[in-house]
Amino acid sequence: MDNRRKLSRPAQIIRYLETRLSASNDALASHFGVGTKTITNDIRDLNRLLDSSGTIELESGRYRFLIVDPAAFGSVRERIFESVNSFNLPANRYGHIVRRLINQTAPTLIDDLVEEMSIGRSTVVADLSRLNKDLSPYALQISGIPNVGIDLLGDELQIRLFVLENMFDTVYSDYPLDDDFVEVIEDAAAAYYLDAETTESFKRWFTVMIDRVLTERSLTAMPSKYLSLENTPAFGLADKVVNAIGRRIQIAIPAEESIFLALPIAGMRTPADERGREQFPSTSENAALVQKILDQIDSEMDLHVPADALLKEFVYHITFMQNRMRYRVHLKDRSLHDIEIEYPVAFRMAEVAKRVIEQETELTVIEDELGFIASYFQVFLEEKSAQSEPRYRVAIVVASGPVSARLIQSQLQKFMSERTEFQILSLNDADTEALDRFDLVVTTRSELVTSTSIIELSEFFDNREFLRKLNQLRYDNQVDIPVGAGANSLLVSILDRSRFFTLFPEKSYLDNTMVMVDQLVAEGALDSGFRERLLAREAQSTMVLDERVAFPHLANALGTRVVFAMGVVPRAAEDTGVRVILLMGLPDKSDYDDTMLVKIYDEVIRLAGNRSEIDQISQLSTYEQLFFHMARTPLLSHKSEELR
Repeated sequence: MDNRRKLSRPAQIIRYLETRLSASNDALASHFGVGTKTITNDIRDLNRLLDSSGTIELESGRYRFLIVDPAAFGSVRERIFESVNSFNLPANRYGHIVRRLINQTAPTLIDDLVEEMSIGRSTVVADLSRLNKDLSPYALQISGIPNVGIDLLGDELQIRLFVLENMFDTVYSDYPLDDDFVEVIEDAAAAYYLDAETTESFKRWFTVMIDRVLTERSLTAMPSKYLSLENTPAFGLADKVVNAIGRRIQIAIPAEESIFLALPIAGMRTPADERGREQFPSTSENAALVQKILDQIDSEMDLHVPADALLKEFVYHITFMQNRMRYRVHLKDRSLHDIEIEYPVAFRMAEVAKRVIEQETELTVIEDELGFIASYFQVFLEEKSAQSEPRYRVAIVVASGPVSARLIQSQLQKFMSERTEFQILSLNDADTEALDRFDLVVTTRSELVTSTSIIELSEFFDNREFLRKLNQLRYDNQVDIPVGAGANSLLVSILDRSRFFTLFPEKSYLDNTMVMVDQLVAEGALDSGFRERLLAREAQSTMVLDERVAFPHLANALGTRVVFAMGVVPRAAEDTGVRVILLMGLPDKSDYDDTMLVKIYDEVIRLAGNRSEIDQISQLSTYEQLFFHMARTPLLSHKSEELR
């Protein structure tokens, strides 16, 4: 439930697009909790309001914000943003109703709410019905008696949690904290090296606490599970603040309020400052839990994450996350959908982590936590990719002089790794012996003779073509098929026509997979025990990603290169069952760089999320059809700058 008072949804859409290069309709719909048709209508209305000052264009399935006249746009933007307090906005009505109910000393008449907000009675009744649905998970209920009024029934702690998690901004927008209170909080936060985000969260919880205490709605008891907080550093910090405030306002604040105020600290994001992390020590049990997570990721995904790469900070994250789950302190991750789309491999690793955590701790990991976990894995993947980036040696050979060569070099440097070494050679120096020492030759001439890969360019070249060549250099030593030069898809690039299978709709996923495995074993590409190991792994945890795509992958005892095959199952649109099987045999981890597997995973997961694309691919009958289909399809796996 998103009840931020500050902006209407059209204003929020503008702000969202102002802070991102682009966004899909699905991402916007998920972010704002509405349907895709609603977003389409909002965009249409916004474009009408923007008139000639700018436009929100839909390009390749993503909305992009183009501002034509900055001055005129500024005026339109101001008008859109200034209508924040109108009771025409449901969020503002919900906040007003809740504020009335949590502060009332007697039942509230619906007619009073109608008069206060200048809206129809039917609207208020509908709002109350909606609020009751949102209150239900907190065991709260709005109940009323005709001609007497309505009350909010439920536990004081749950009332506070509902407000904090759903509508703090609307309920407490005009409740500034006393400067003395702020000073006490900020001094305590500084002593524990808390970051600004945690300090602001602590202020919000304090605002609710002090308001309820001063209006004689203090907590007089807490559920037993919260009592374990009393011996923690989080409680120590909260208790110091509560006692200091109590002395200043000269009232005795119940001990339960210190437990309540410890919750945002016990469940905070991991402190950025190492001194802050030292204030909240973790346990060996959580270190063991992290190792189990990494072992399961290795087992299910064949991605090895060394414990020392993540252990220290991730253990802290798991510690605070368990507190959030145990004490029901929920952090909203409004970028969750974006993370799932942008970092699909890290997100899948997070899903594995979620299962392990729930199995080992018997705590429920909510969806918002997946984004936070995925962020840690994405950092690891990016750092690993940077570390494994090969040092390319590039020769630039042109016939038109050094200026043209330097121009080409300056263009290449914009998107090649910093580890790239360039050398400009004249045609006279570019003999076979000299060129064979390089990893890549970039030239404007076609008569060069060398075993090194050559890219022929004009002085103004196609970046995407060049990036595909870079991928070939990186991967062709690890795949047993030479990388194709024409396809956008990495999967197609590492696929040979002899390993493209048209499979059987009447067979099951496993039966079709065995058809592929048996042929590759017969060819000597996979070892004889591959079939049994794959079946055993499937029995433990299926490698079907969703109902349409499967990605069976397993260690292969033969060779030091990746073996890849693809099978399509031509099913009718209304039929169920796997449509695409992507089979991979992996060498021993010491023999290959699994950053390639990460990129393959990335493309596979993105492909699995595109139903129409899967349906089209499943109807193709030859490798050539697949190749040209993917060549014409917008790149599924990576933005161009990520292909380095």
